[in-house]
Amino acid sequence: MIFNTYHLGCAEWVRDNVYAAYVHLRAAKFMVDSSGGLEALDQPFAELLVLGDGFVAAELQKKPLFSHQELQRVDEEPVEEYGLYYLRKLLTGSVPAGAGFLLSSQHSIVPPSLRSIVMDLAVGVSIMNSYFQTRMDQVAPVAVVHWVFRRTLINRHCLLNLEFEELRSEALRLALIMWTLRTTGAGRKRTSRSMAPYLREILVIISQAFWNGHEEIKAWILTIGAISAAPNSNENKWFIRELSSQFFYGIRDSTIVLQGLLARAGRFLMLEATERETLEDLSHVIVAASTSPRGGKW
Repeated sequence: MIFNTYHLGCAEWVRDNVYAAYVHLRAAKFMVDSSGGLEALDQPFAELLVLGDGFVAAELQKKPLFSHQELQRVDEEPVEEYGLYYLRKLLTGSVPAGAGFLLSSQHSIVPPSLRSIVMDLAVGVSIMNSYFQTRMDQVAPVAVVHWVFRRTLINRHCLLNLEFEELRSEALRLALIMWTLRTTGAGRKRTSRSMAPYLREILVIISQAFWNGHEEIKAWILTIGAISAAPNSNENKWFIRELSSQFFYGIRDSTIVLQGLLARAGRFLMLEATERETLEDLSHVIVAASTSPRGGKW
């Protein structure tokens, strides 16, 4: 019955009837709780429930029905040696992933609750990038991919459960959720597109003066917005204009723009296997926007 109810919700979600999907998920949640919670379910089904719950919560800007505490109890897999290895490298500054978020100068935007999530995501990114960079002829082992997938689910639910009065932190929270949806195997581009207007609304409110000293984080957030928003939508055009006018104004060489995008993404979060080509496309669009006769420094 839980499985059937969940799939009715999935059918509504596919039809873009997200509110109806939410109703079915609530019914499924009630049945799961009555059956002993996520821990009582087969793990693949528990992950499927959490995955769908995250999509619907993100699109409706609601808190997830399943809490991240439930997910962590279900996540019984130990932190394998590869996870510990990259966590140690991250803490010693030996890997670039996530480093831009962890600088002491960024603590006003990246509070402890976000820093712990960023570190966890950065470990997963580092693991997957290591296979992309050094093992091009083979895919990552299934156990590794599954471990990263589960950690991504948990971290996204943590992010969905958070909310910040500090608008810069709130913008970063949304961008991190969109990043997990847009670039990892635990996401859907449709959901990240639906979040782009919310991210834009927050960024419009924040005065430029509040980004002084935090320009790199803002640029990363704008980049996530640009690659997440629906192509040629008002949001997509706005993110691109902001990027081109504030960070790439007047640059006519897309190679230079791409180098800047890659360098910045590498210091924050970038899954090379899925993002490099996307950023290359974005670099051409930014050049077109920054050199347009209608352009100008905004």
